[in-house]
Amino acid sequence: AEERSLKTHSAHGVTSSTDVDCTFQFVGEMFTRICRRGATDLLLSEVTLRILRGVRSFLLSNKDTNVEDCFNSDLNYRFWILMMEIIKDTYVVERIAEQLLHQLLTEHANDTEVYWILWILFHRSFEHQTAVR
Repeated sequence: AEERSLKTHSAHGVTSSTDVDCTFQFVGEMFTRICRRGATDLLLSEVTLRILRGVRSFLLSNKDTNVEDCFNSDLNYRFWILMMEIIKDTYVVERIAEQLLHQLLTEHANDTEVYWILWILFHRSFEHQTAVR
């Protein structure tokens, strides 16, 4: 799904959340079902490592750039930004956040890395949400 997203968005120049295709919807629904069935840890073990590697690499090579703008414009991160925006189930979002923090702890992520990973995954959800528990 991530590869398809990158190909679709780079070919068409599509980067707005209104242009989310069926692949995003399908994968978002699968993420939701996986988490609802109690396998959030398995899902997040893969997702966390993938995002953490990318964030670490980015932060090491781009010290003097506006990180927020770069993450918003980079298609690799856009996939995760849009994916988490699609997931509307608050229970699943809570489970993902909880498991993500556990995974980041076991991977010895520093505060800056954790901040940007949380920002990538959840900033759009918080912008569009009217109330947060």
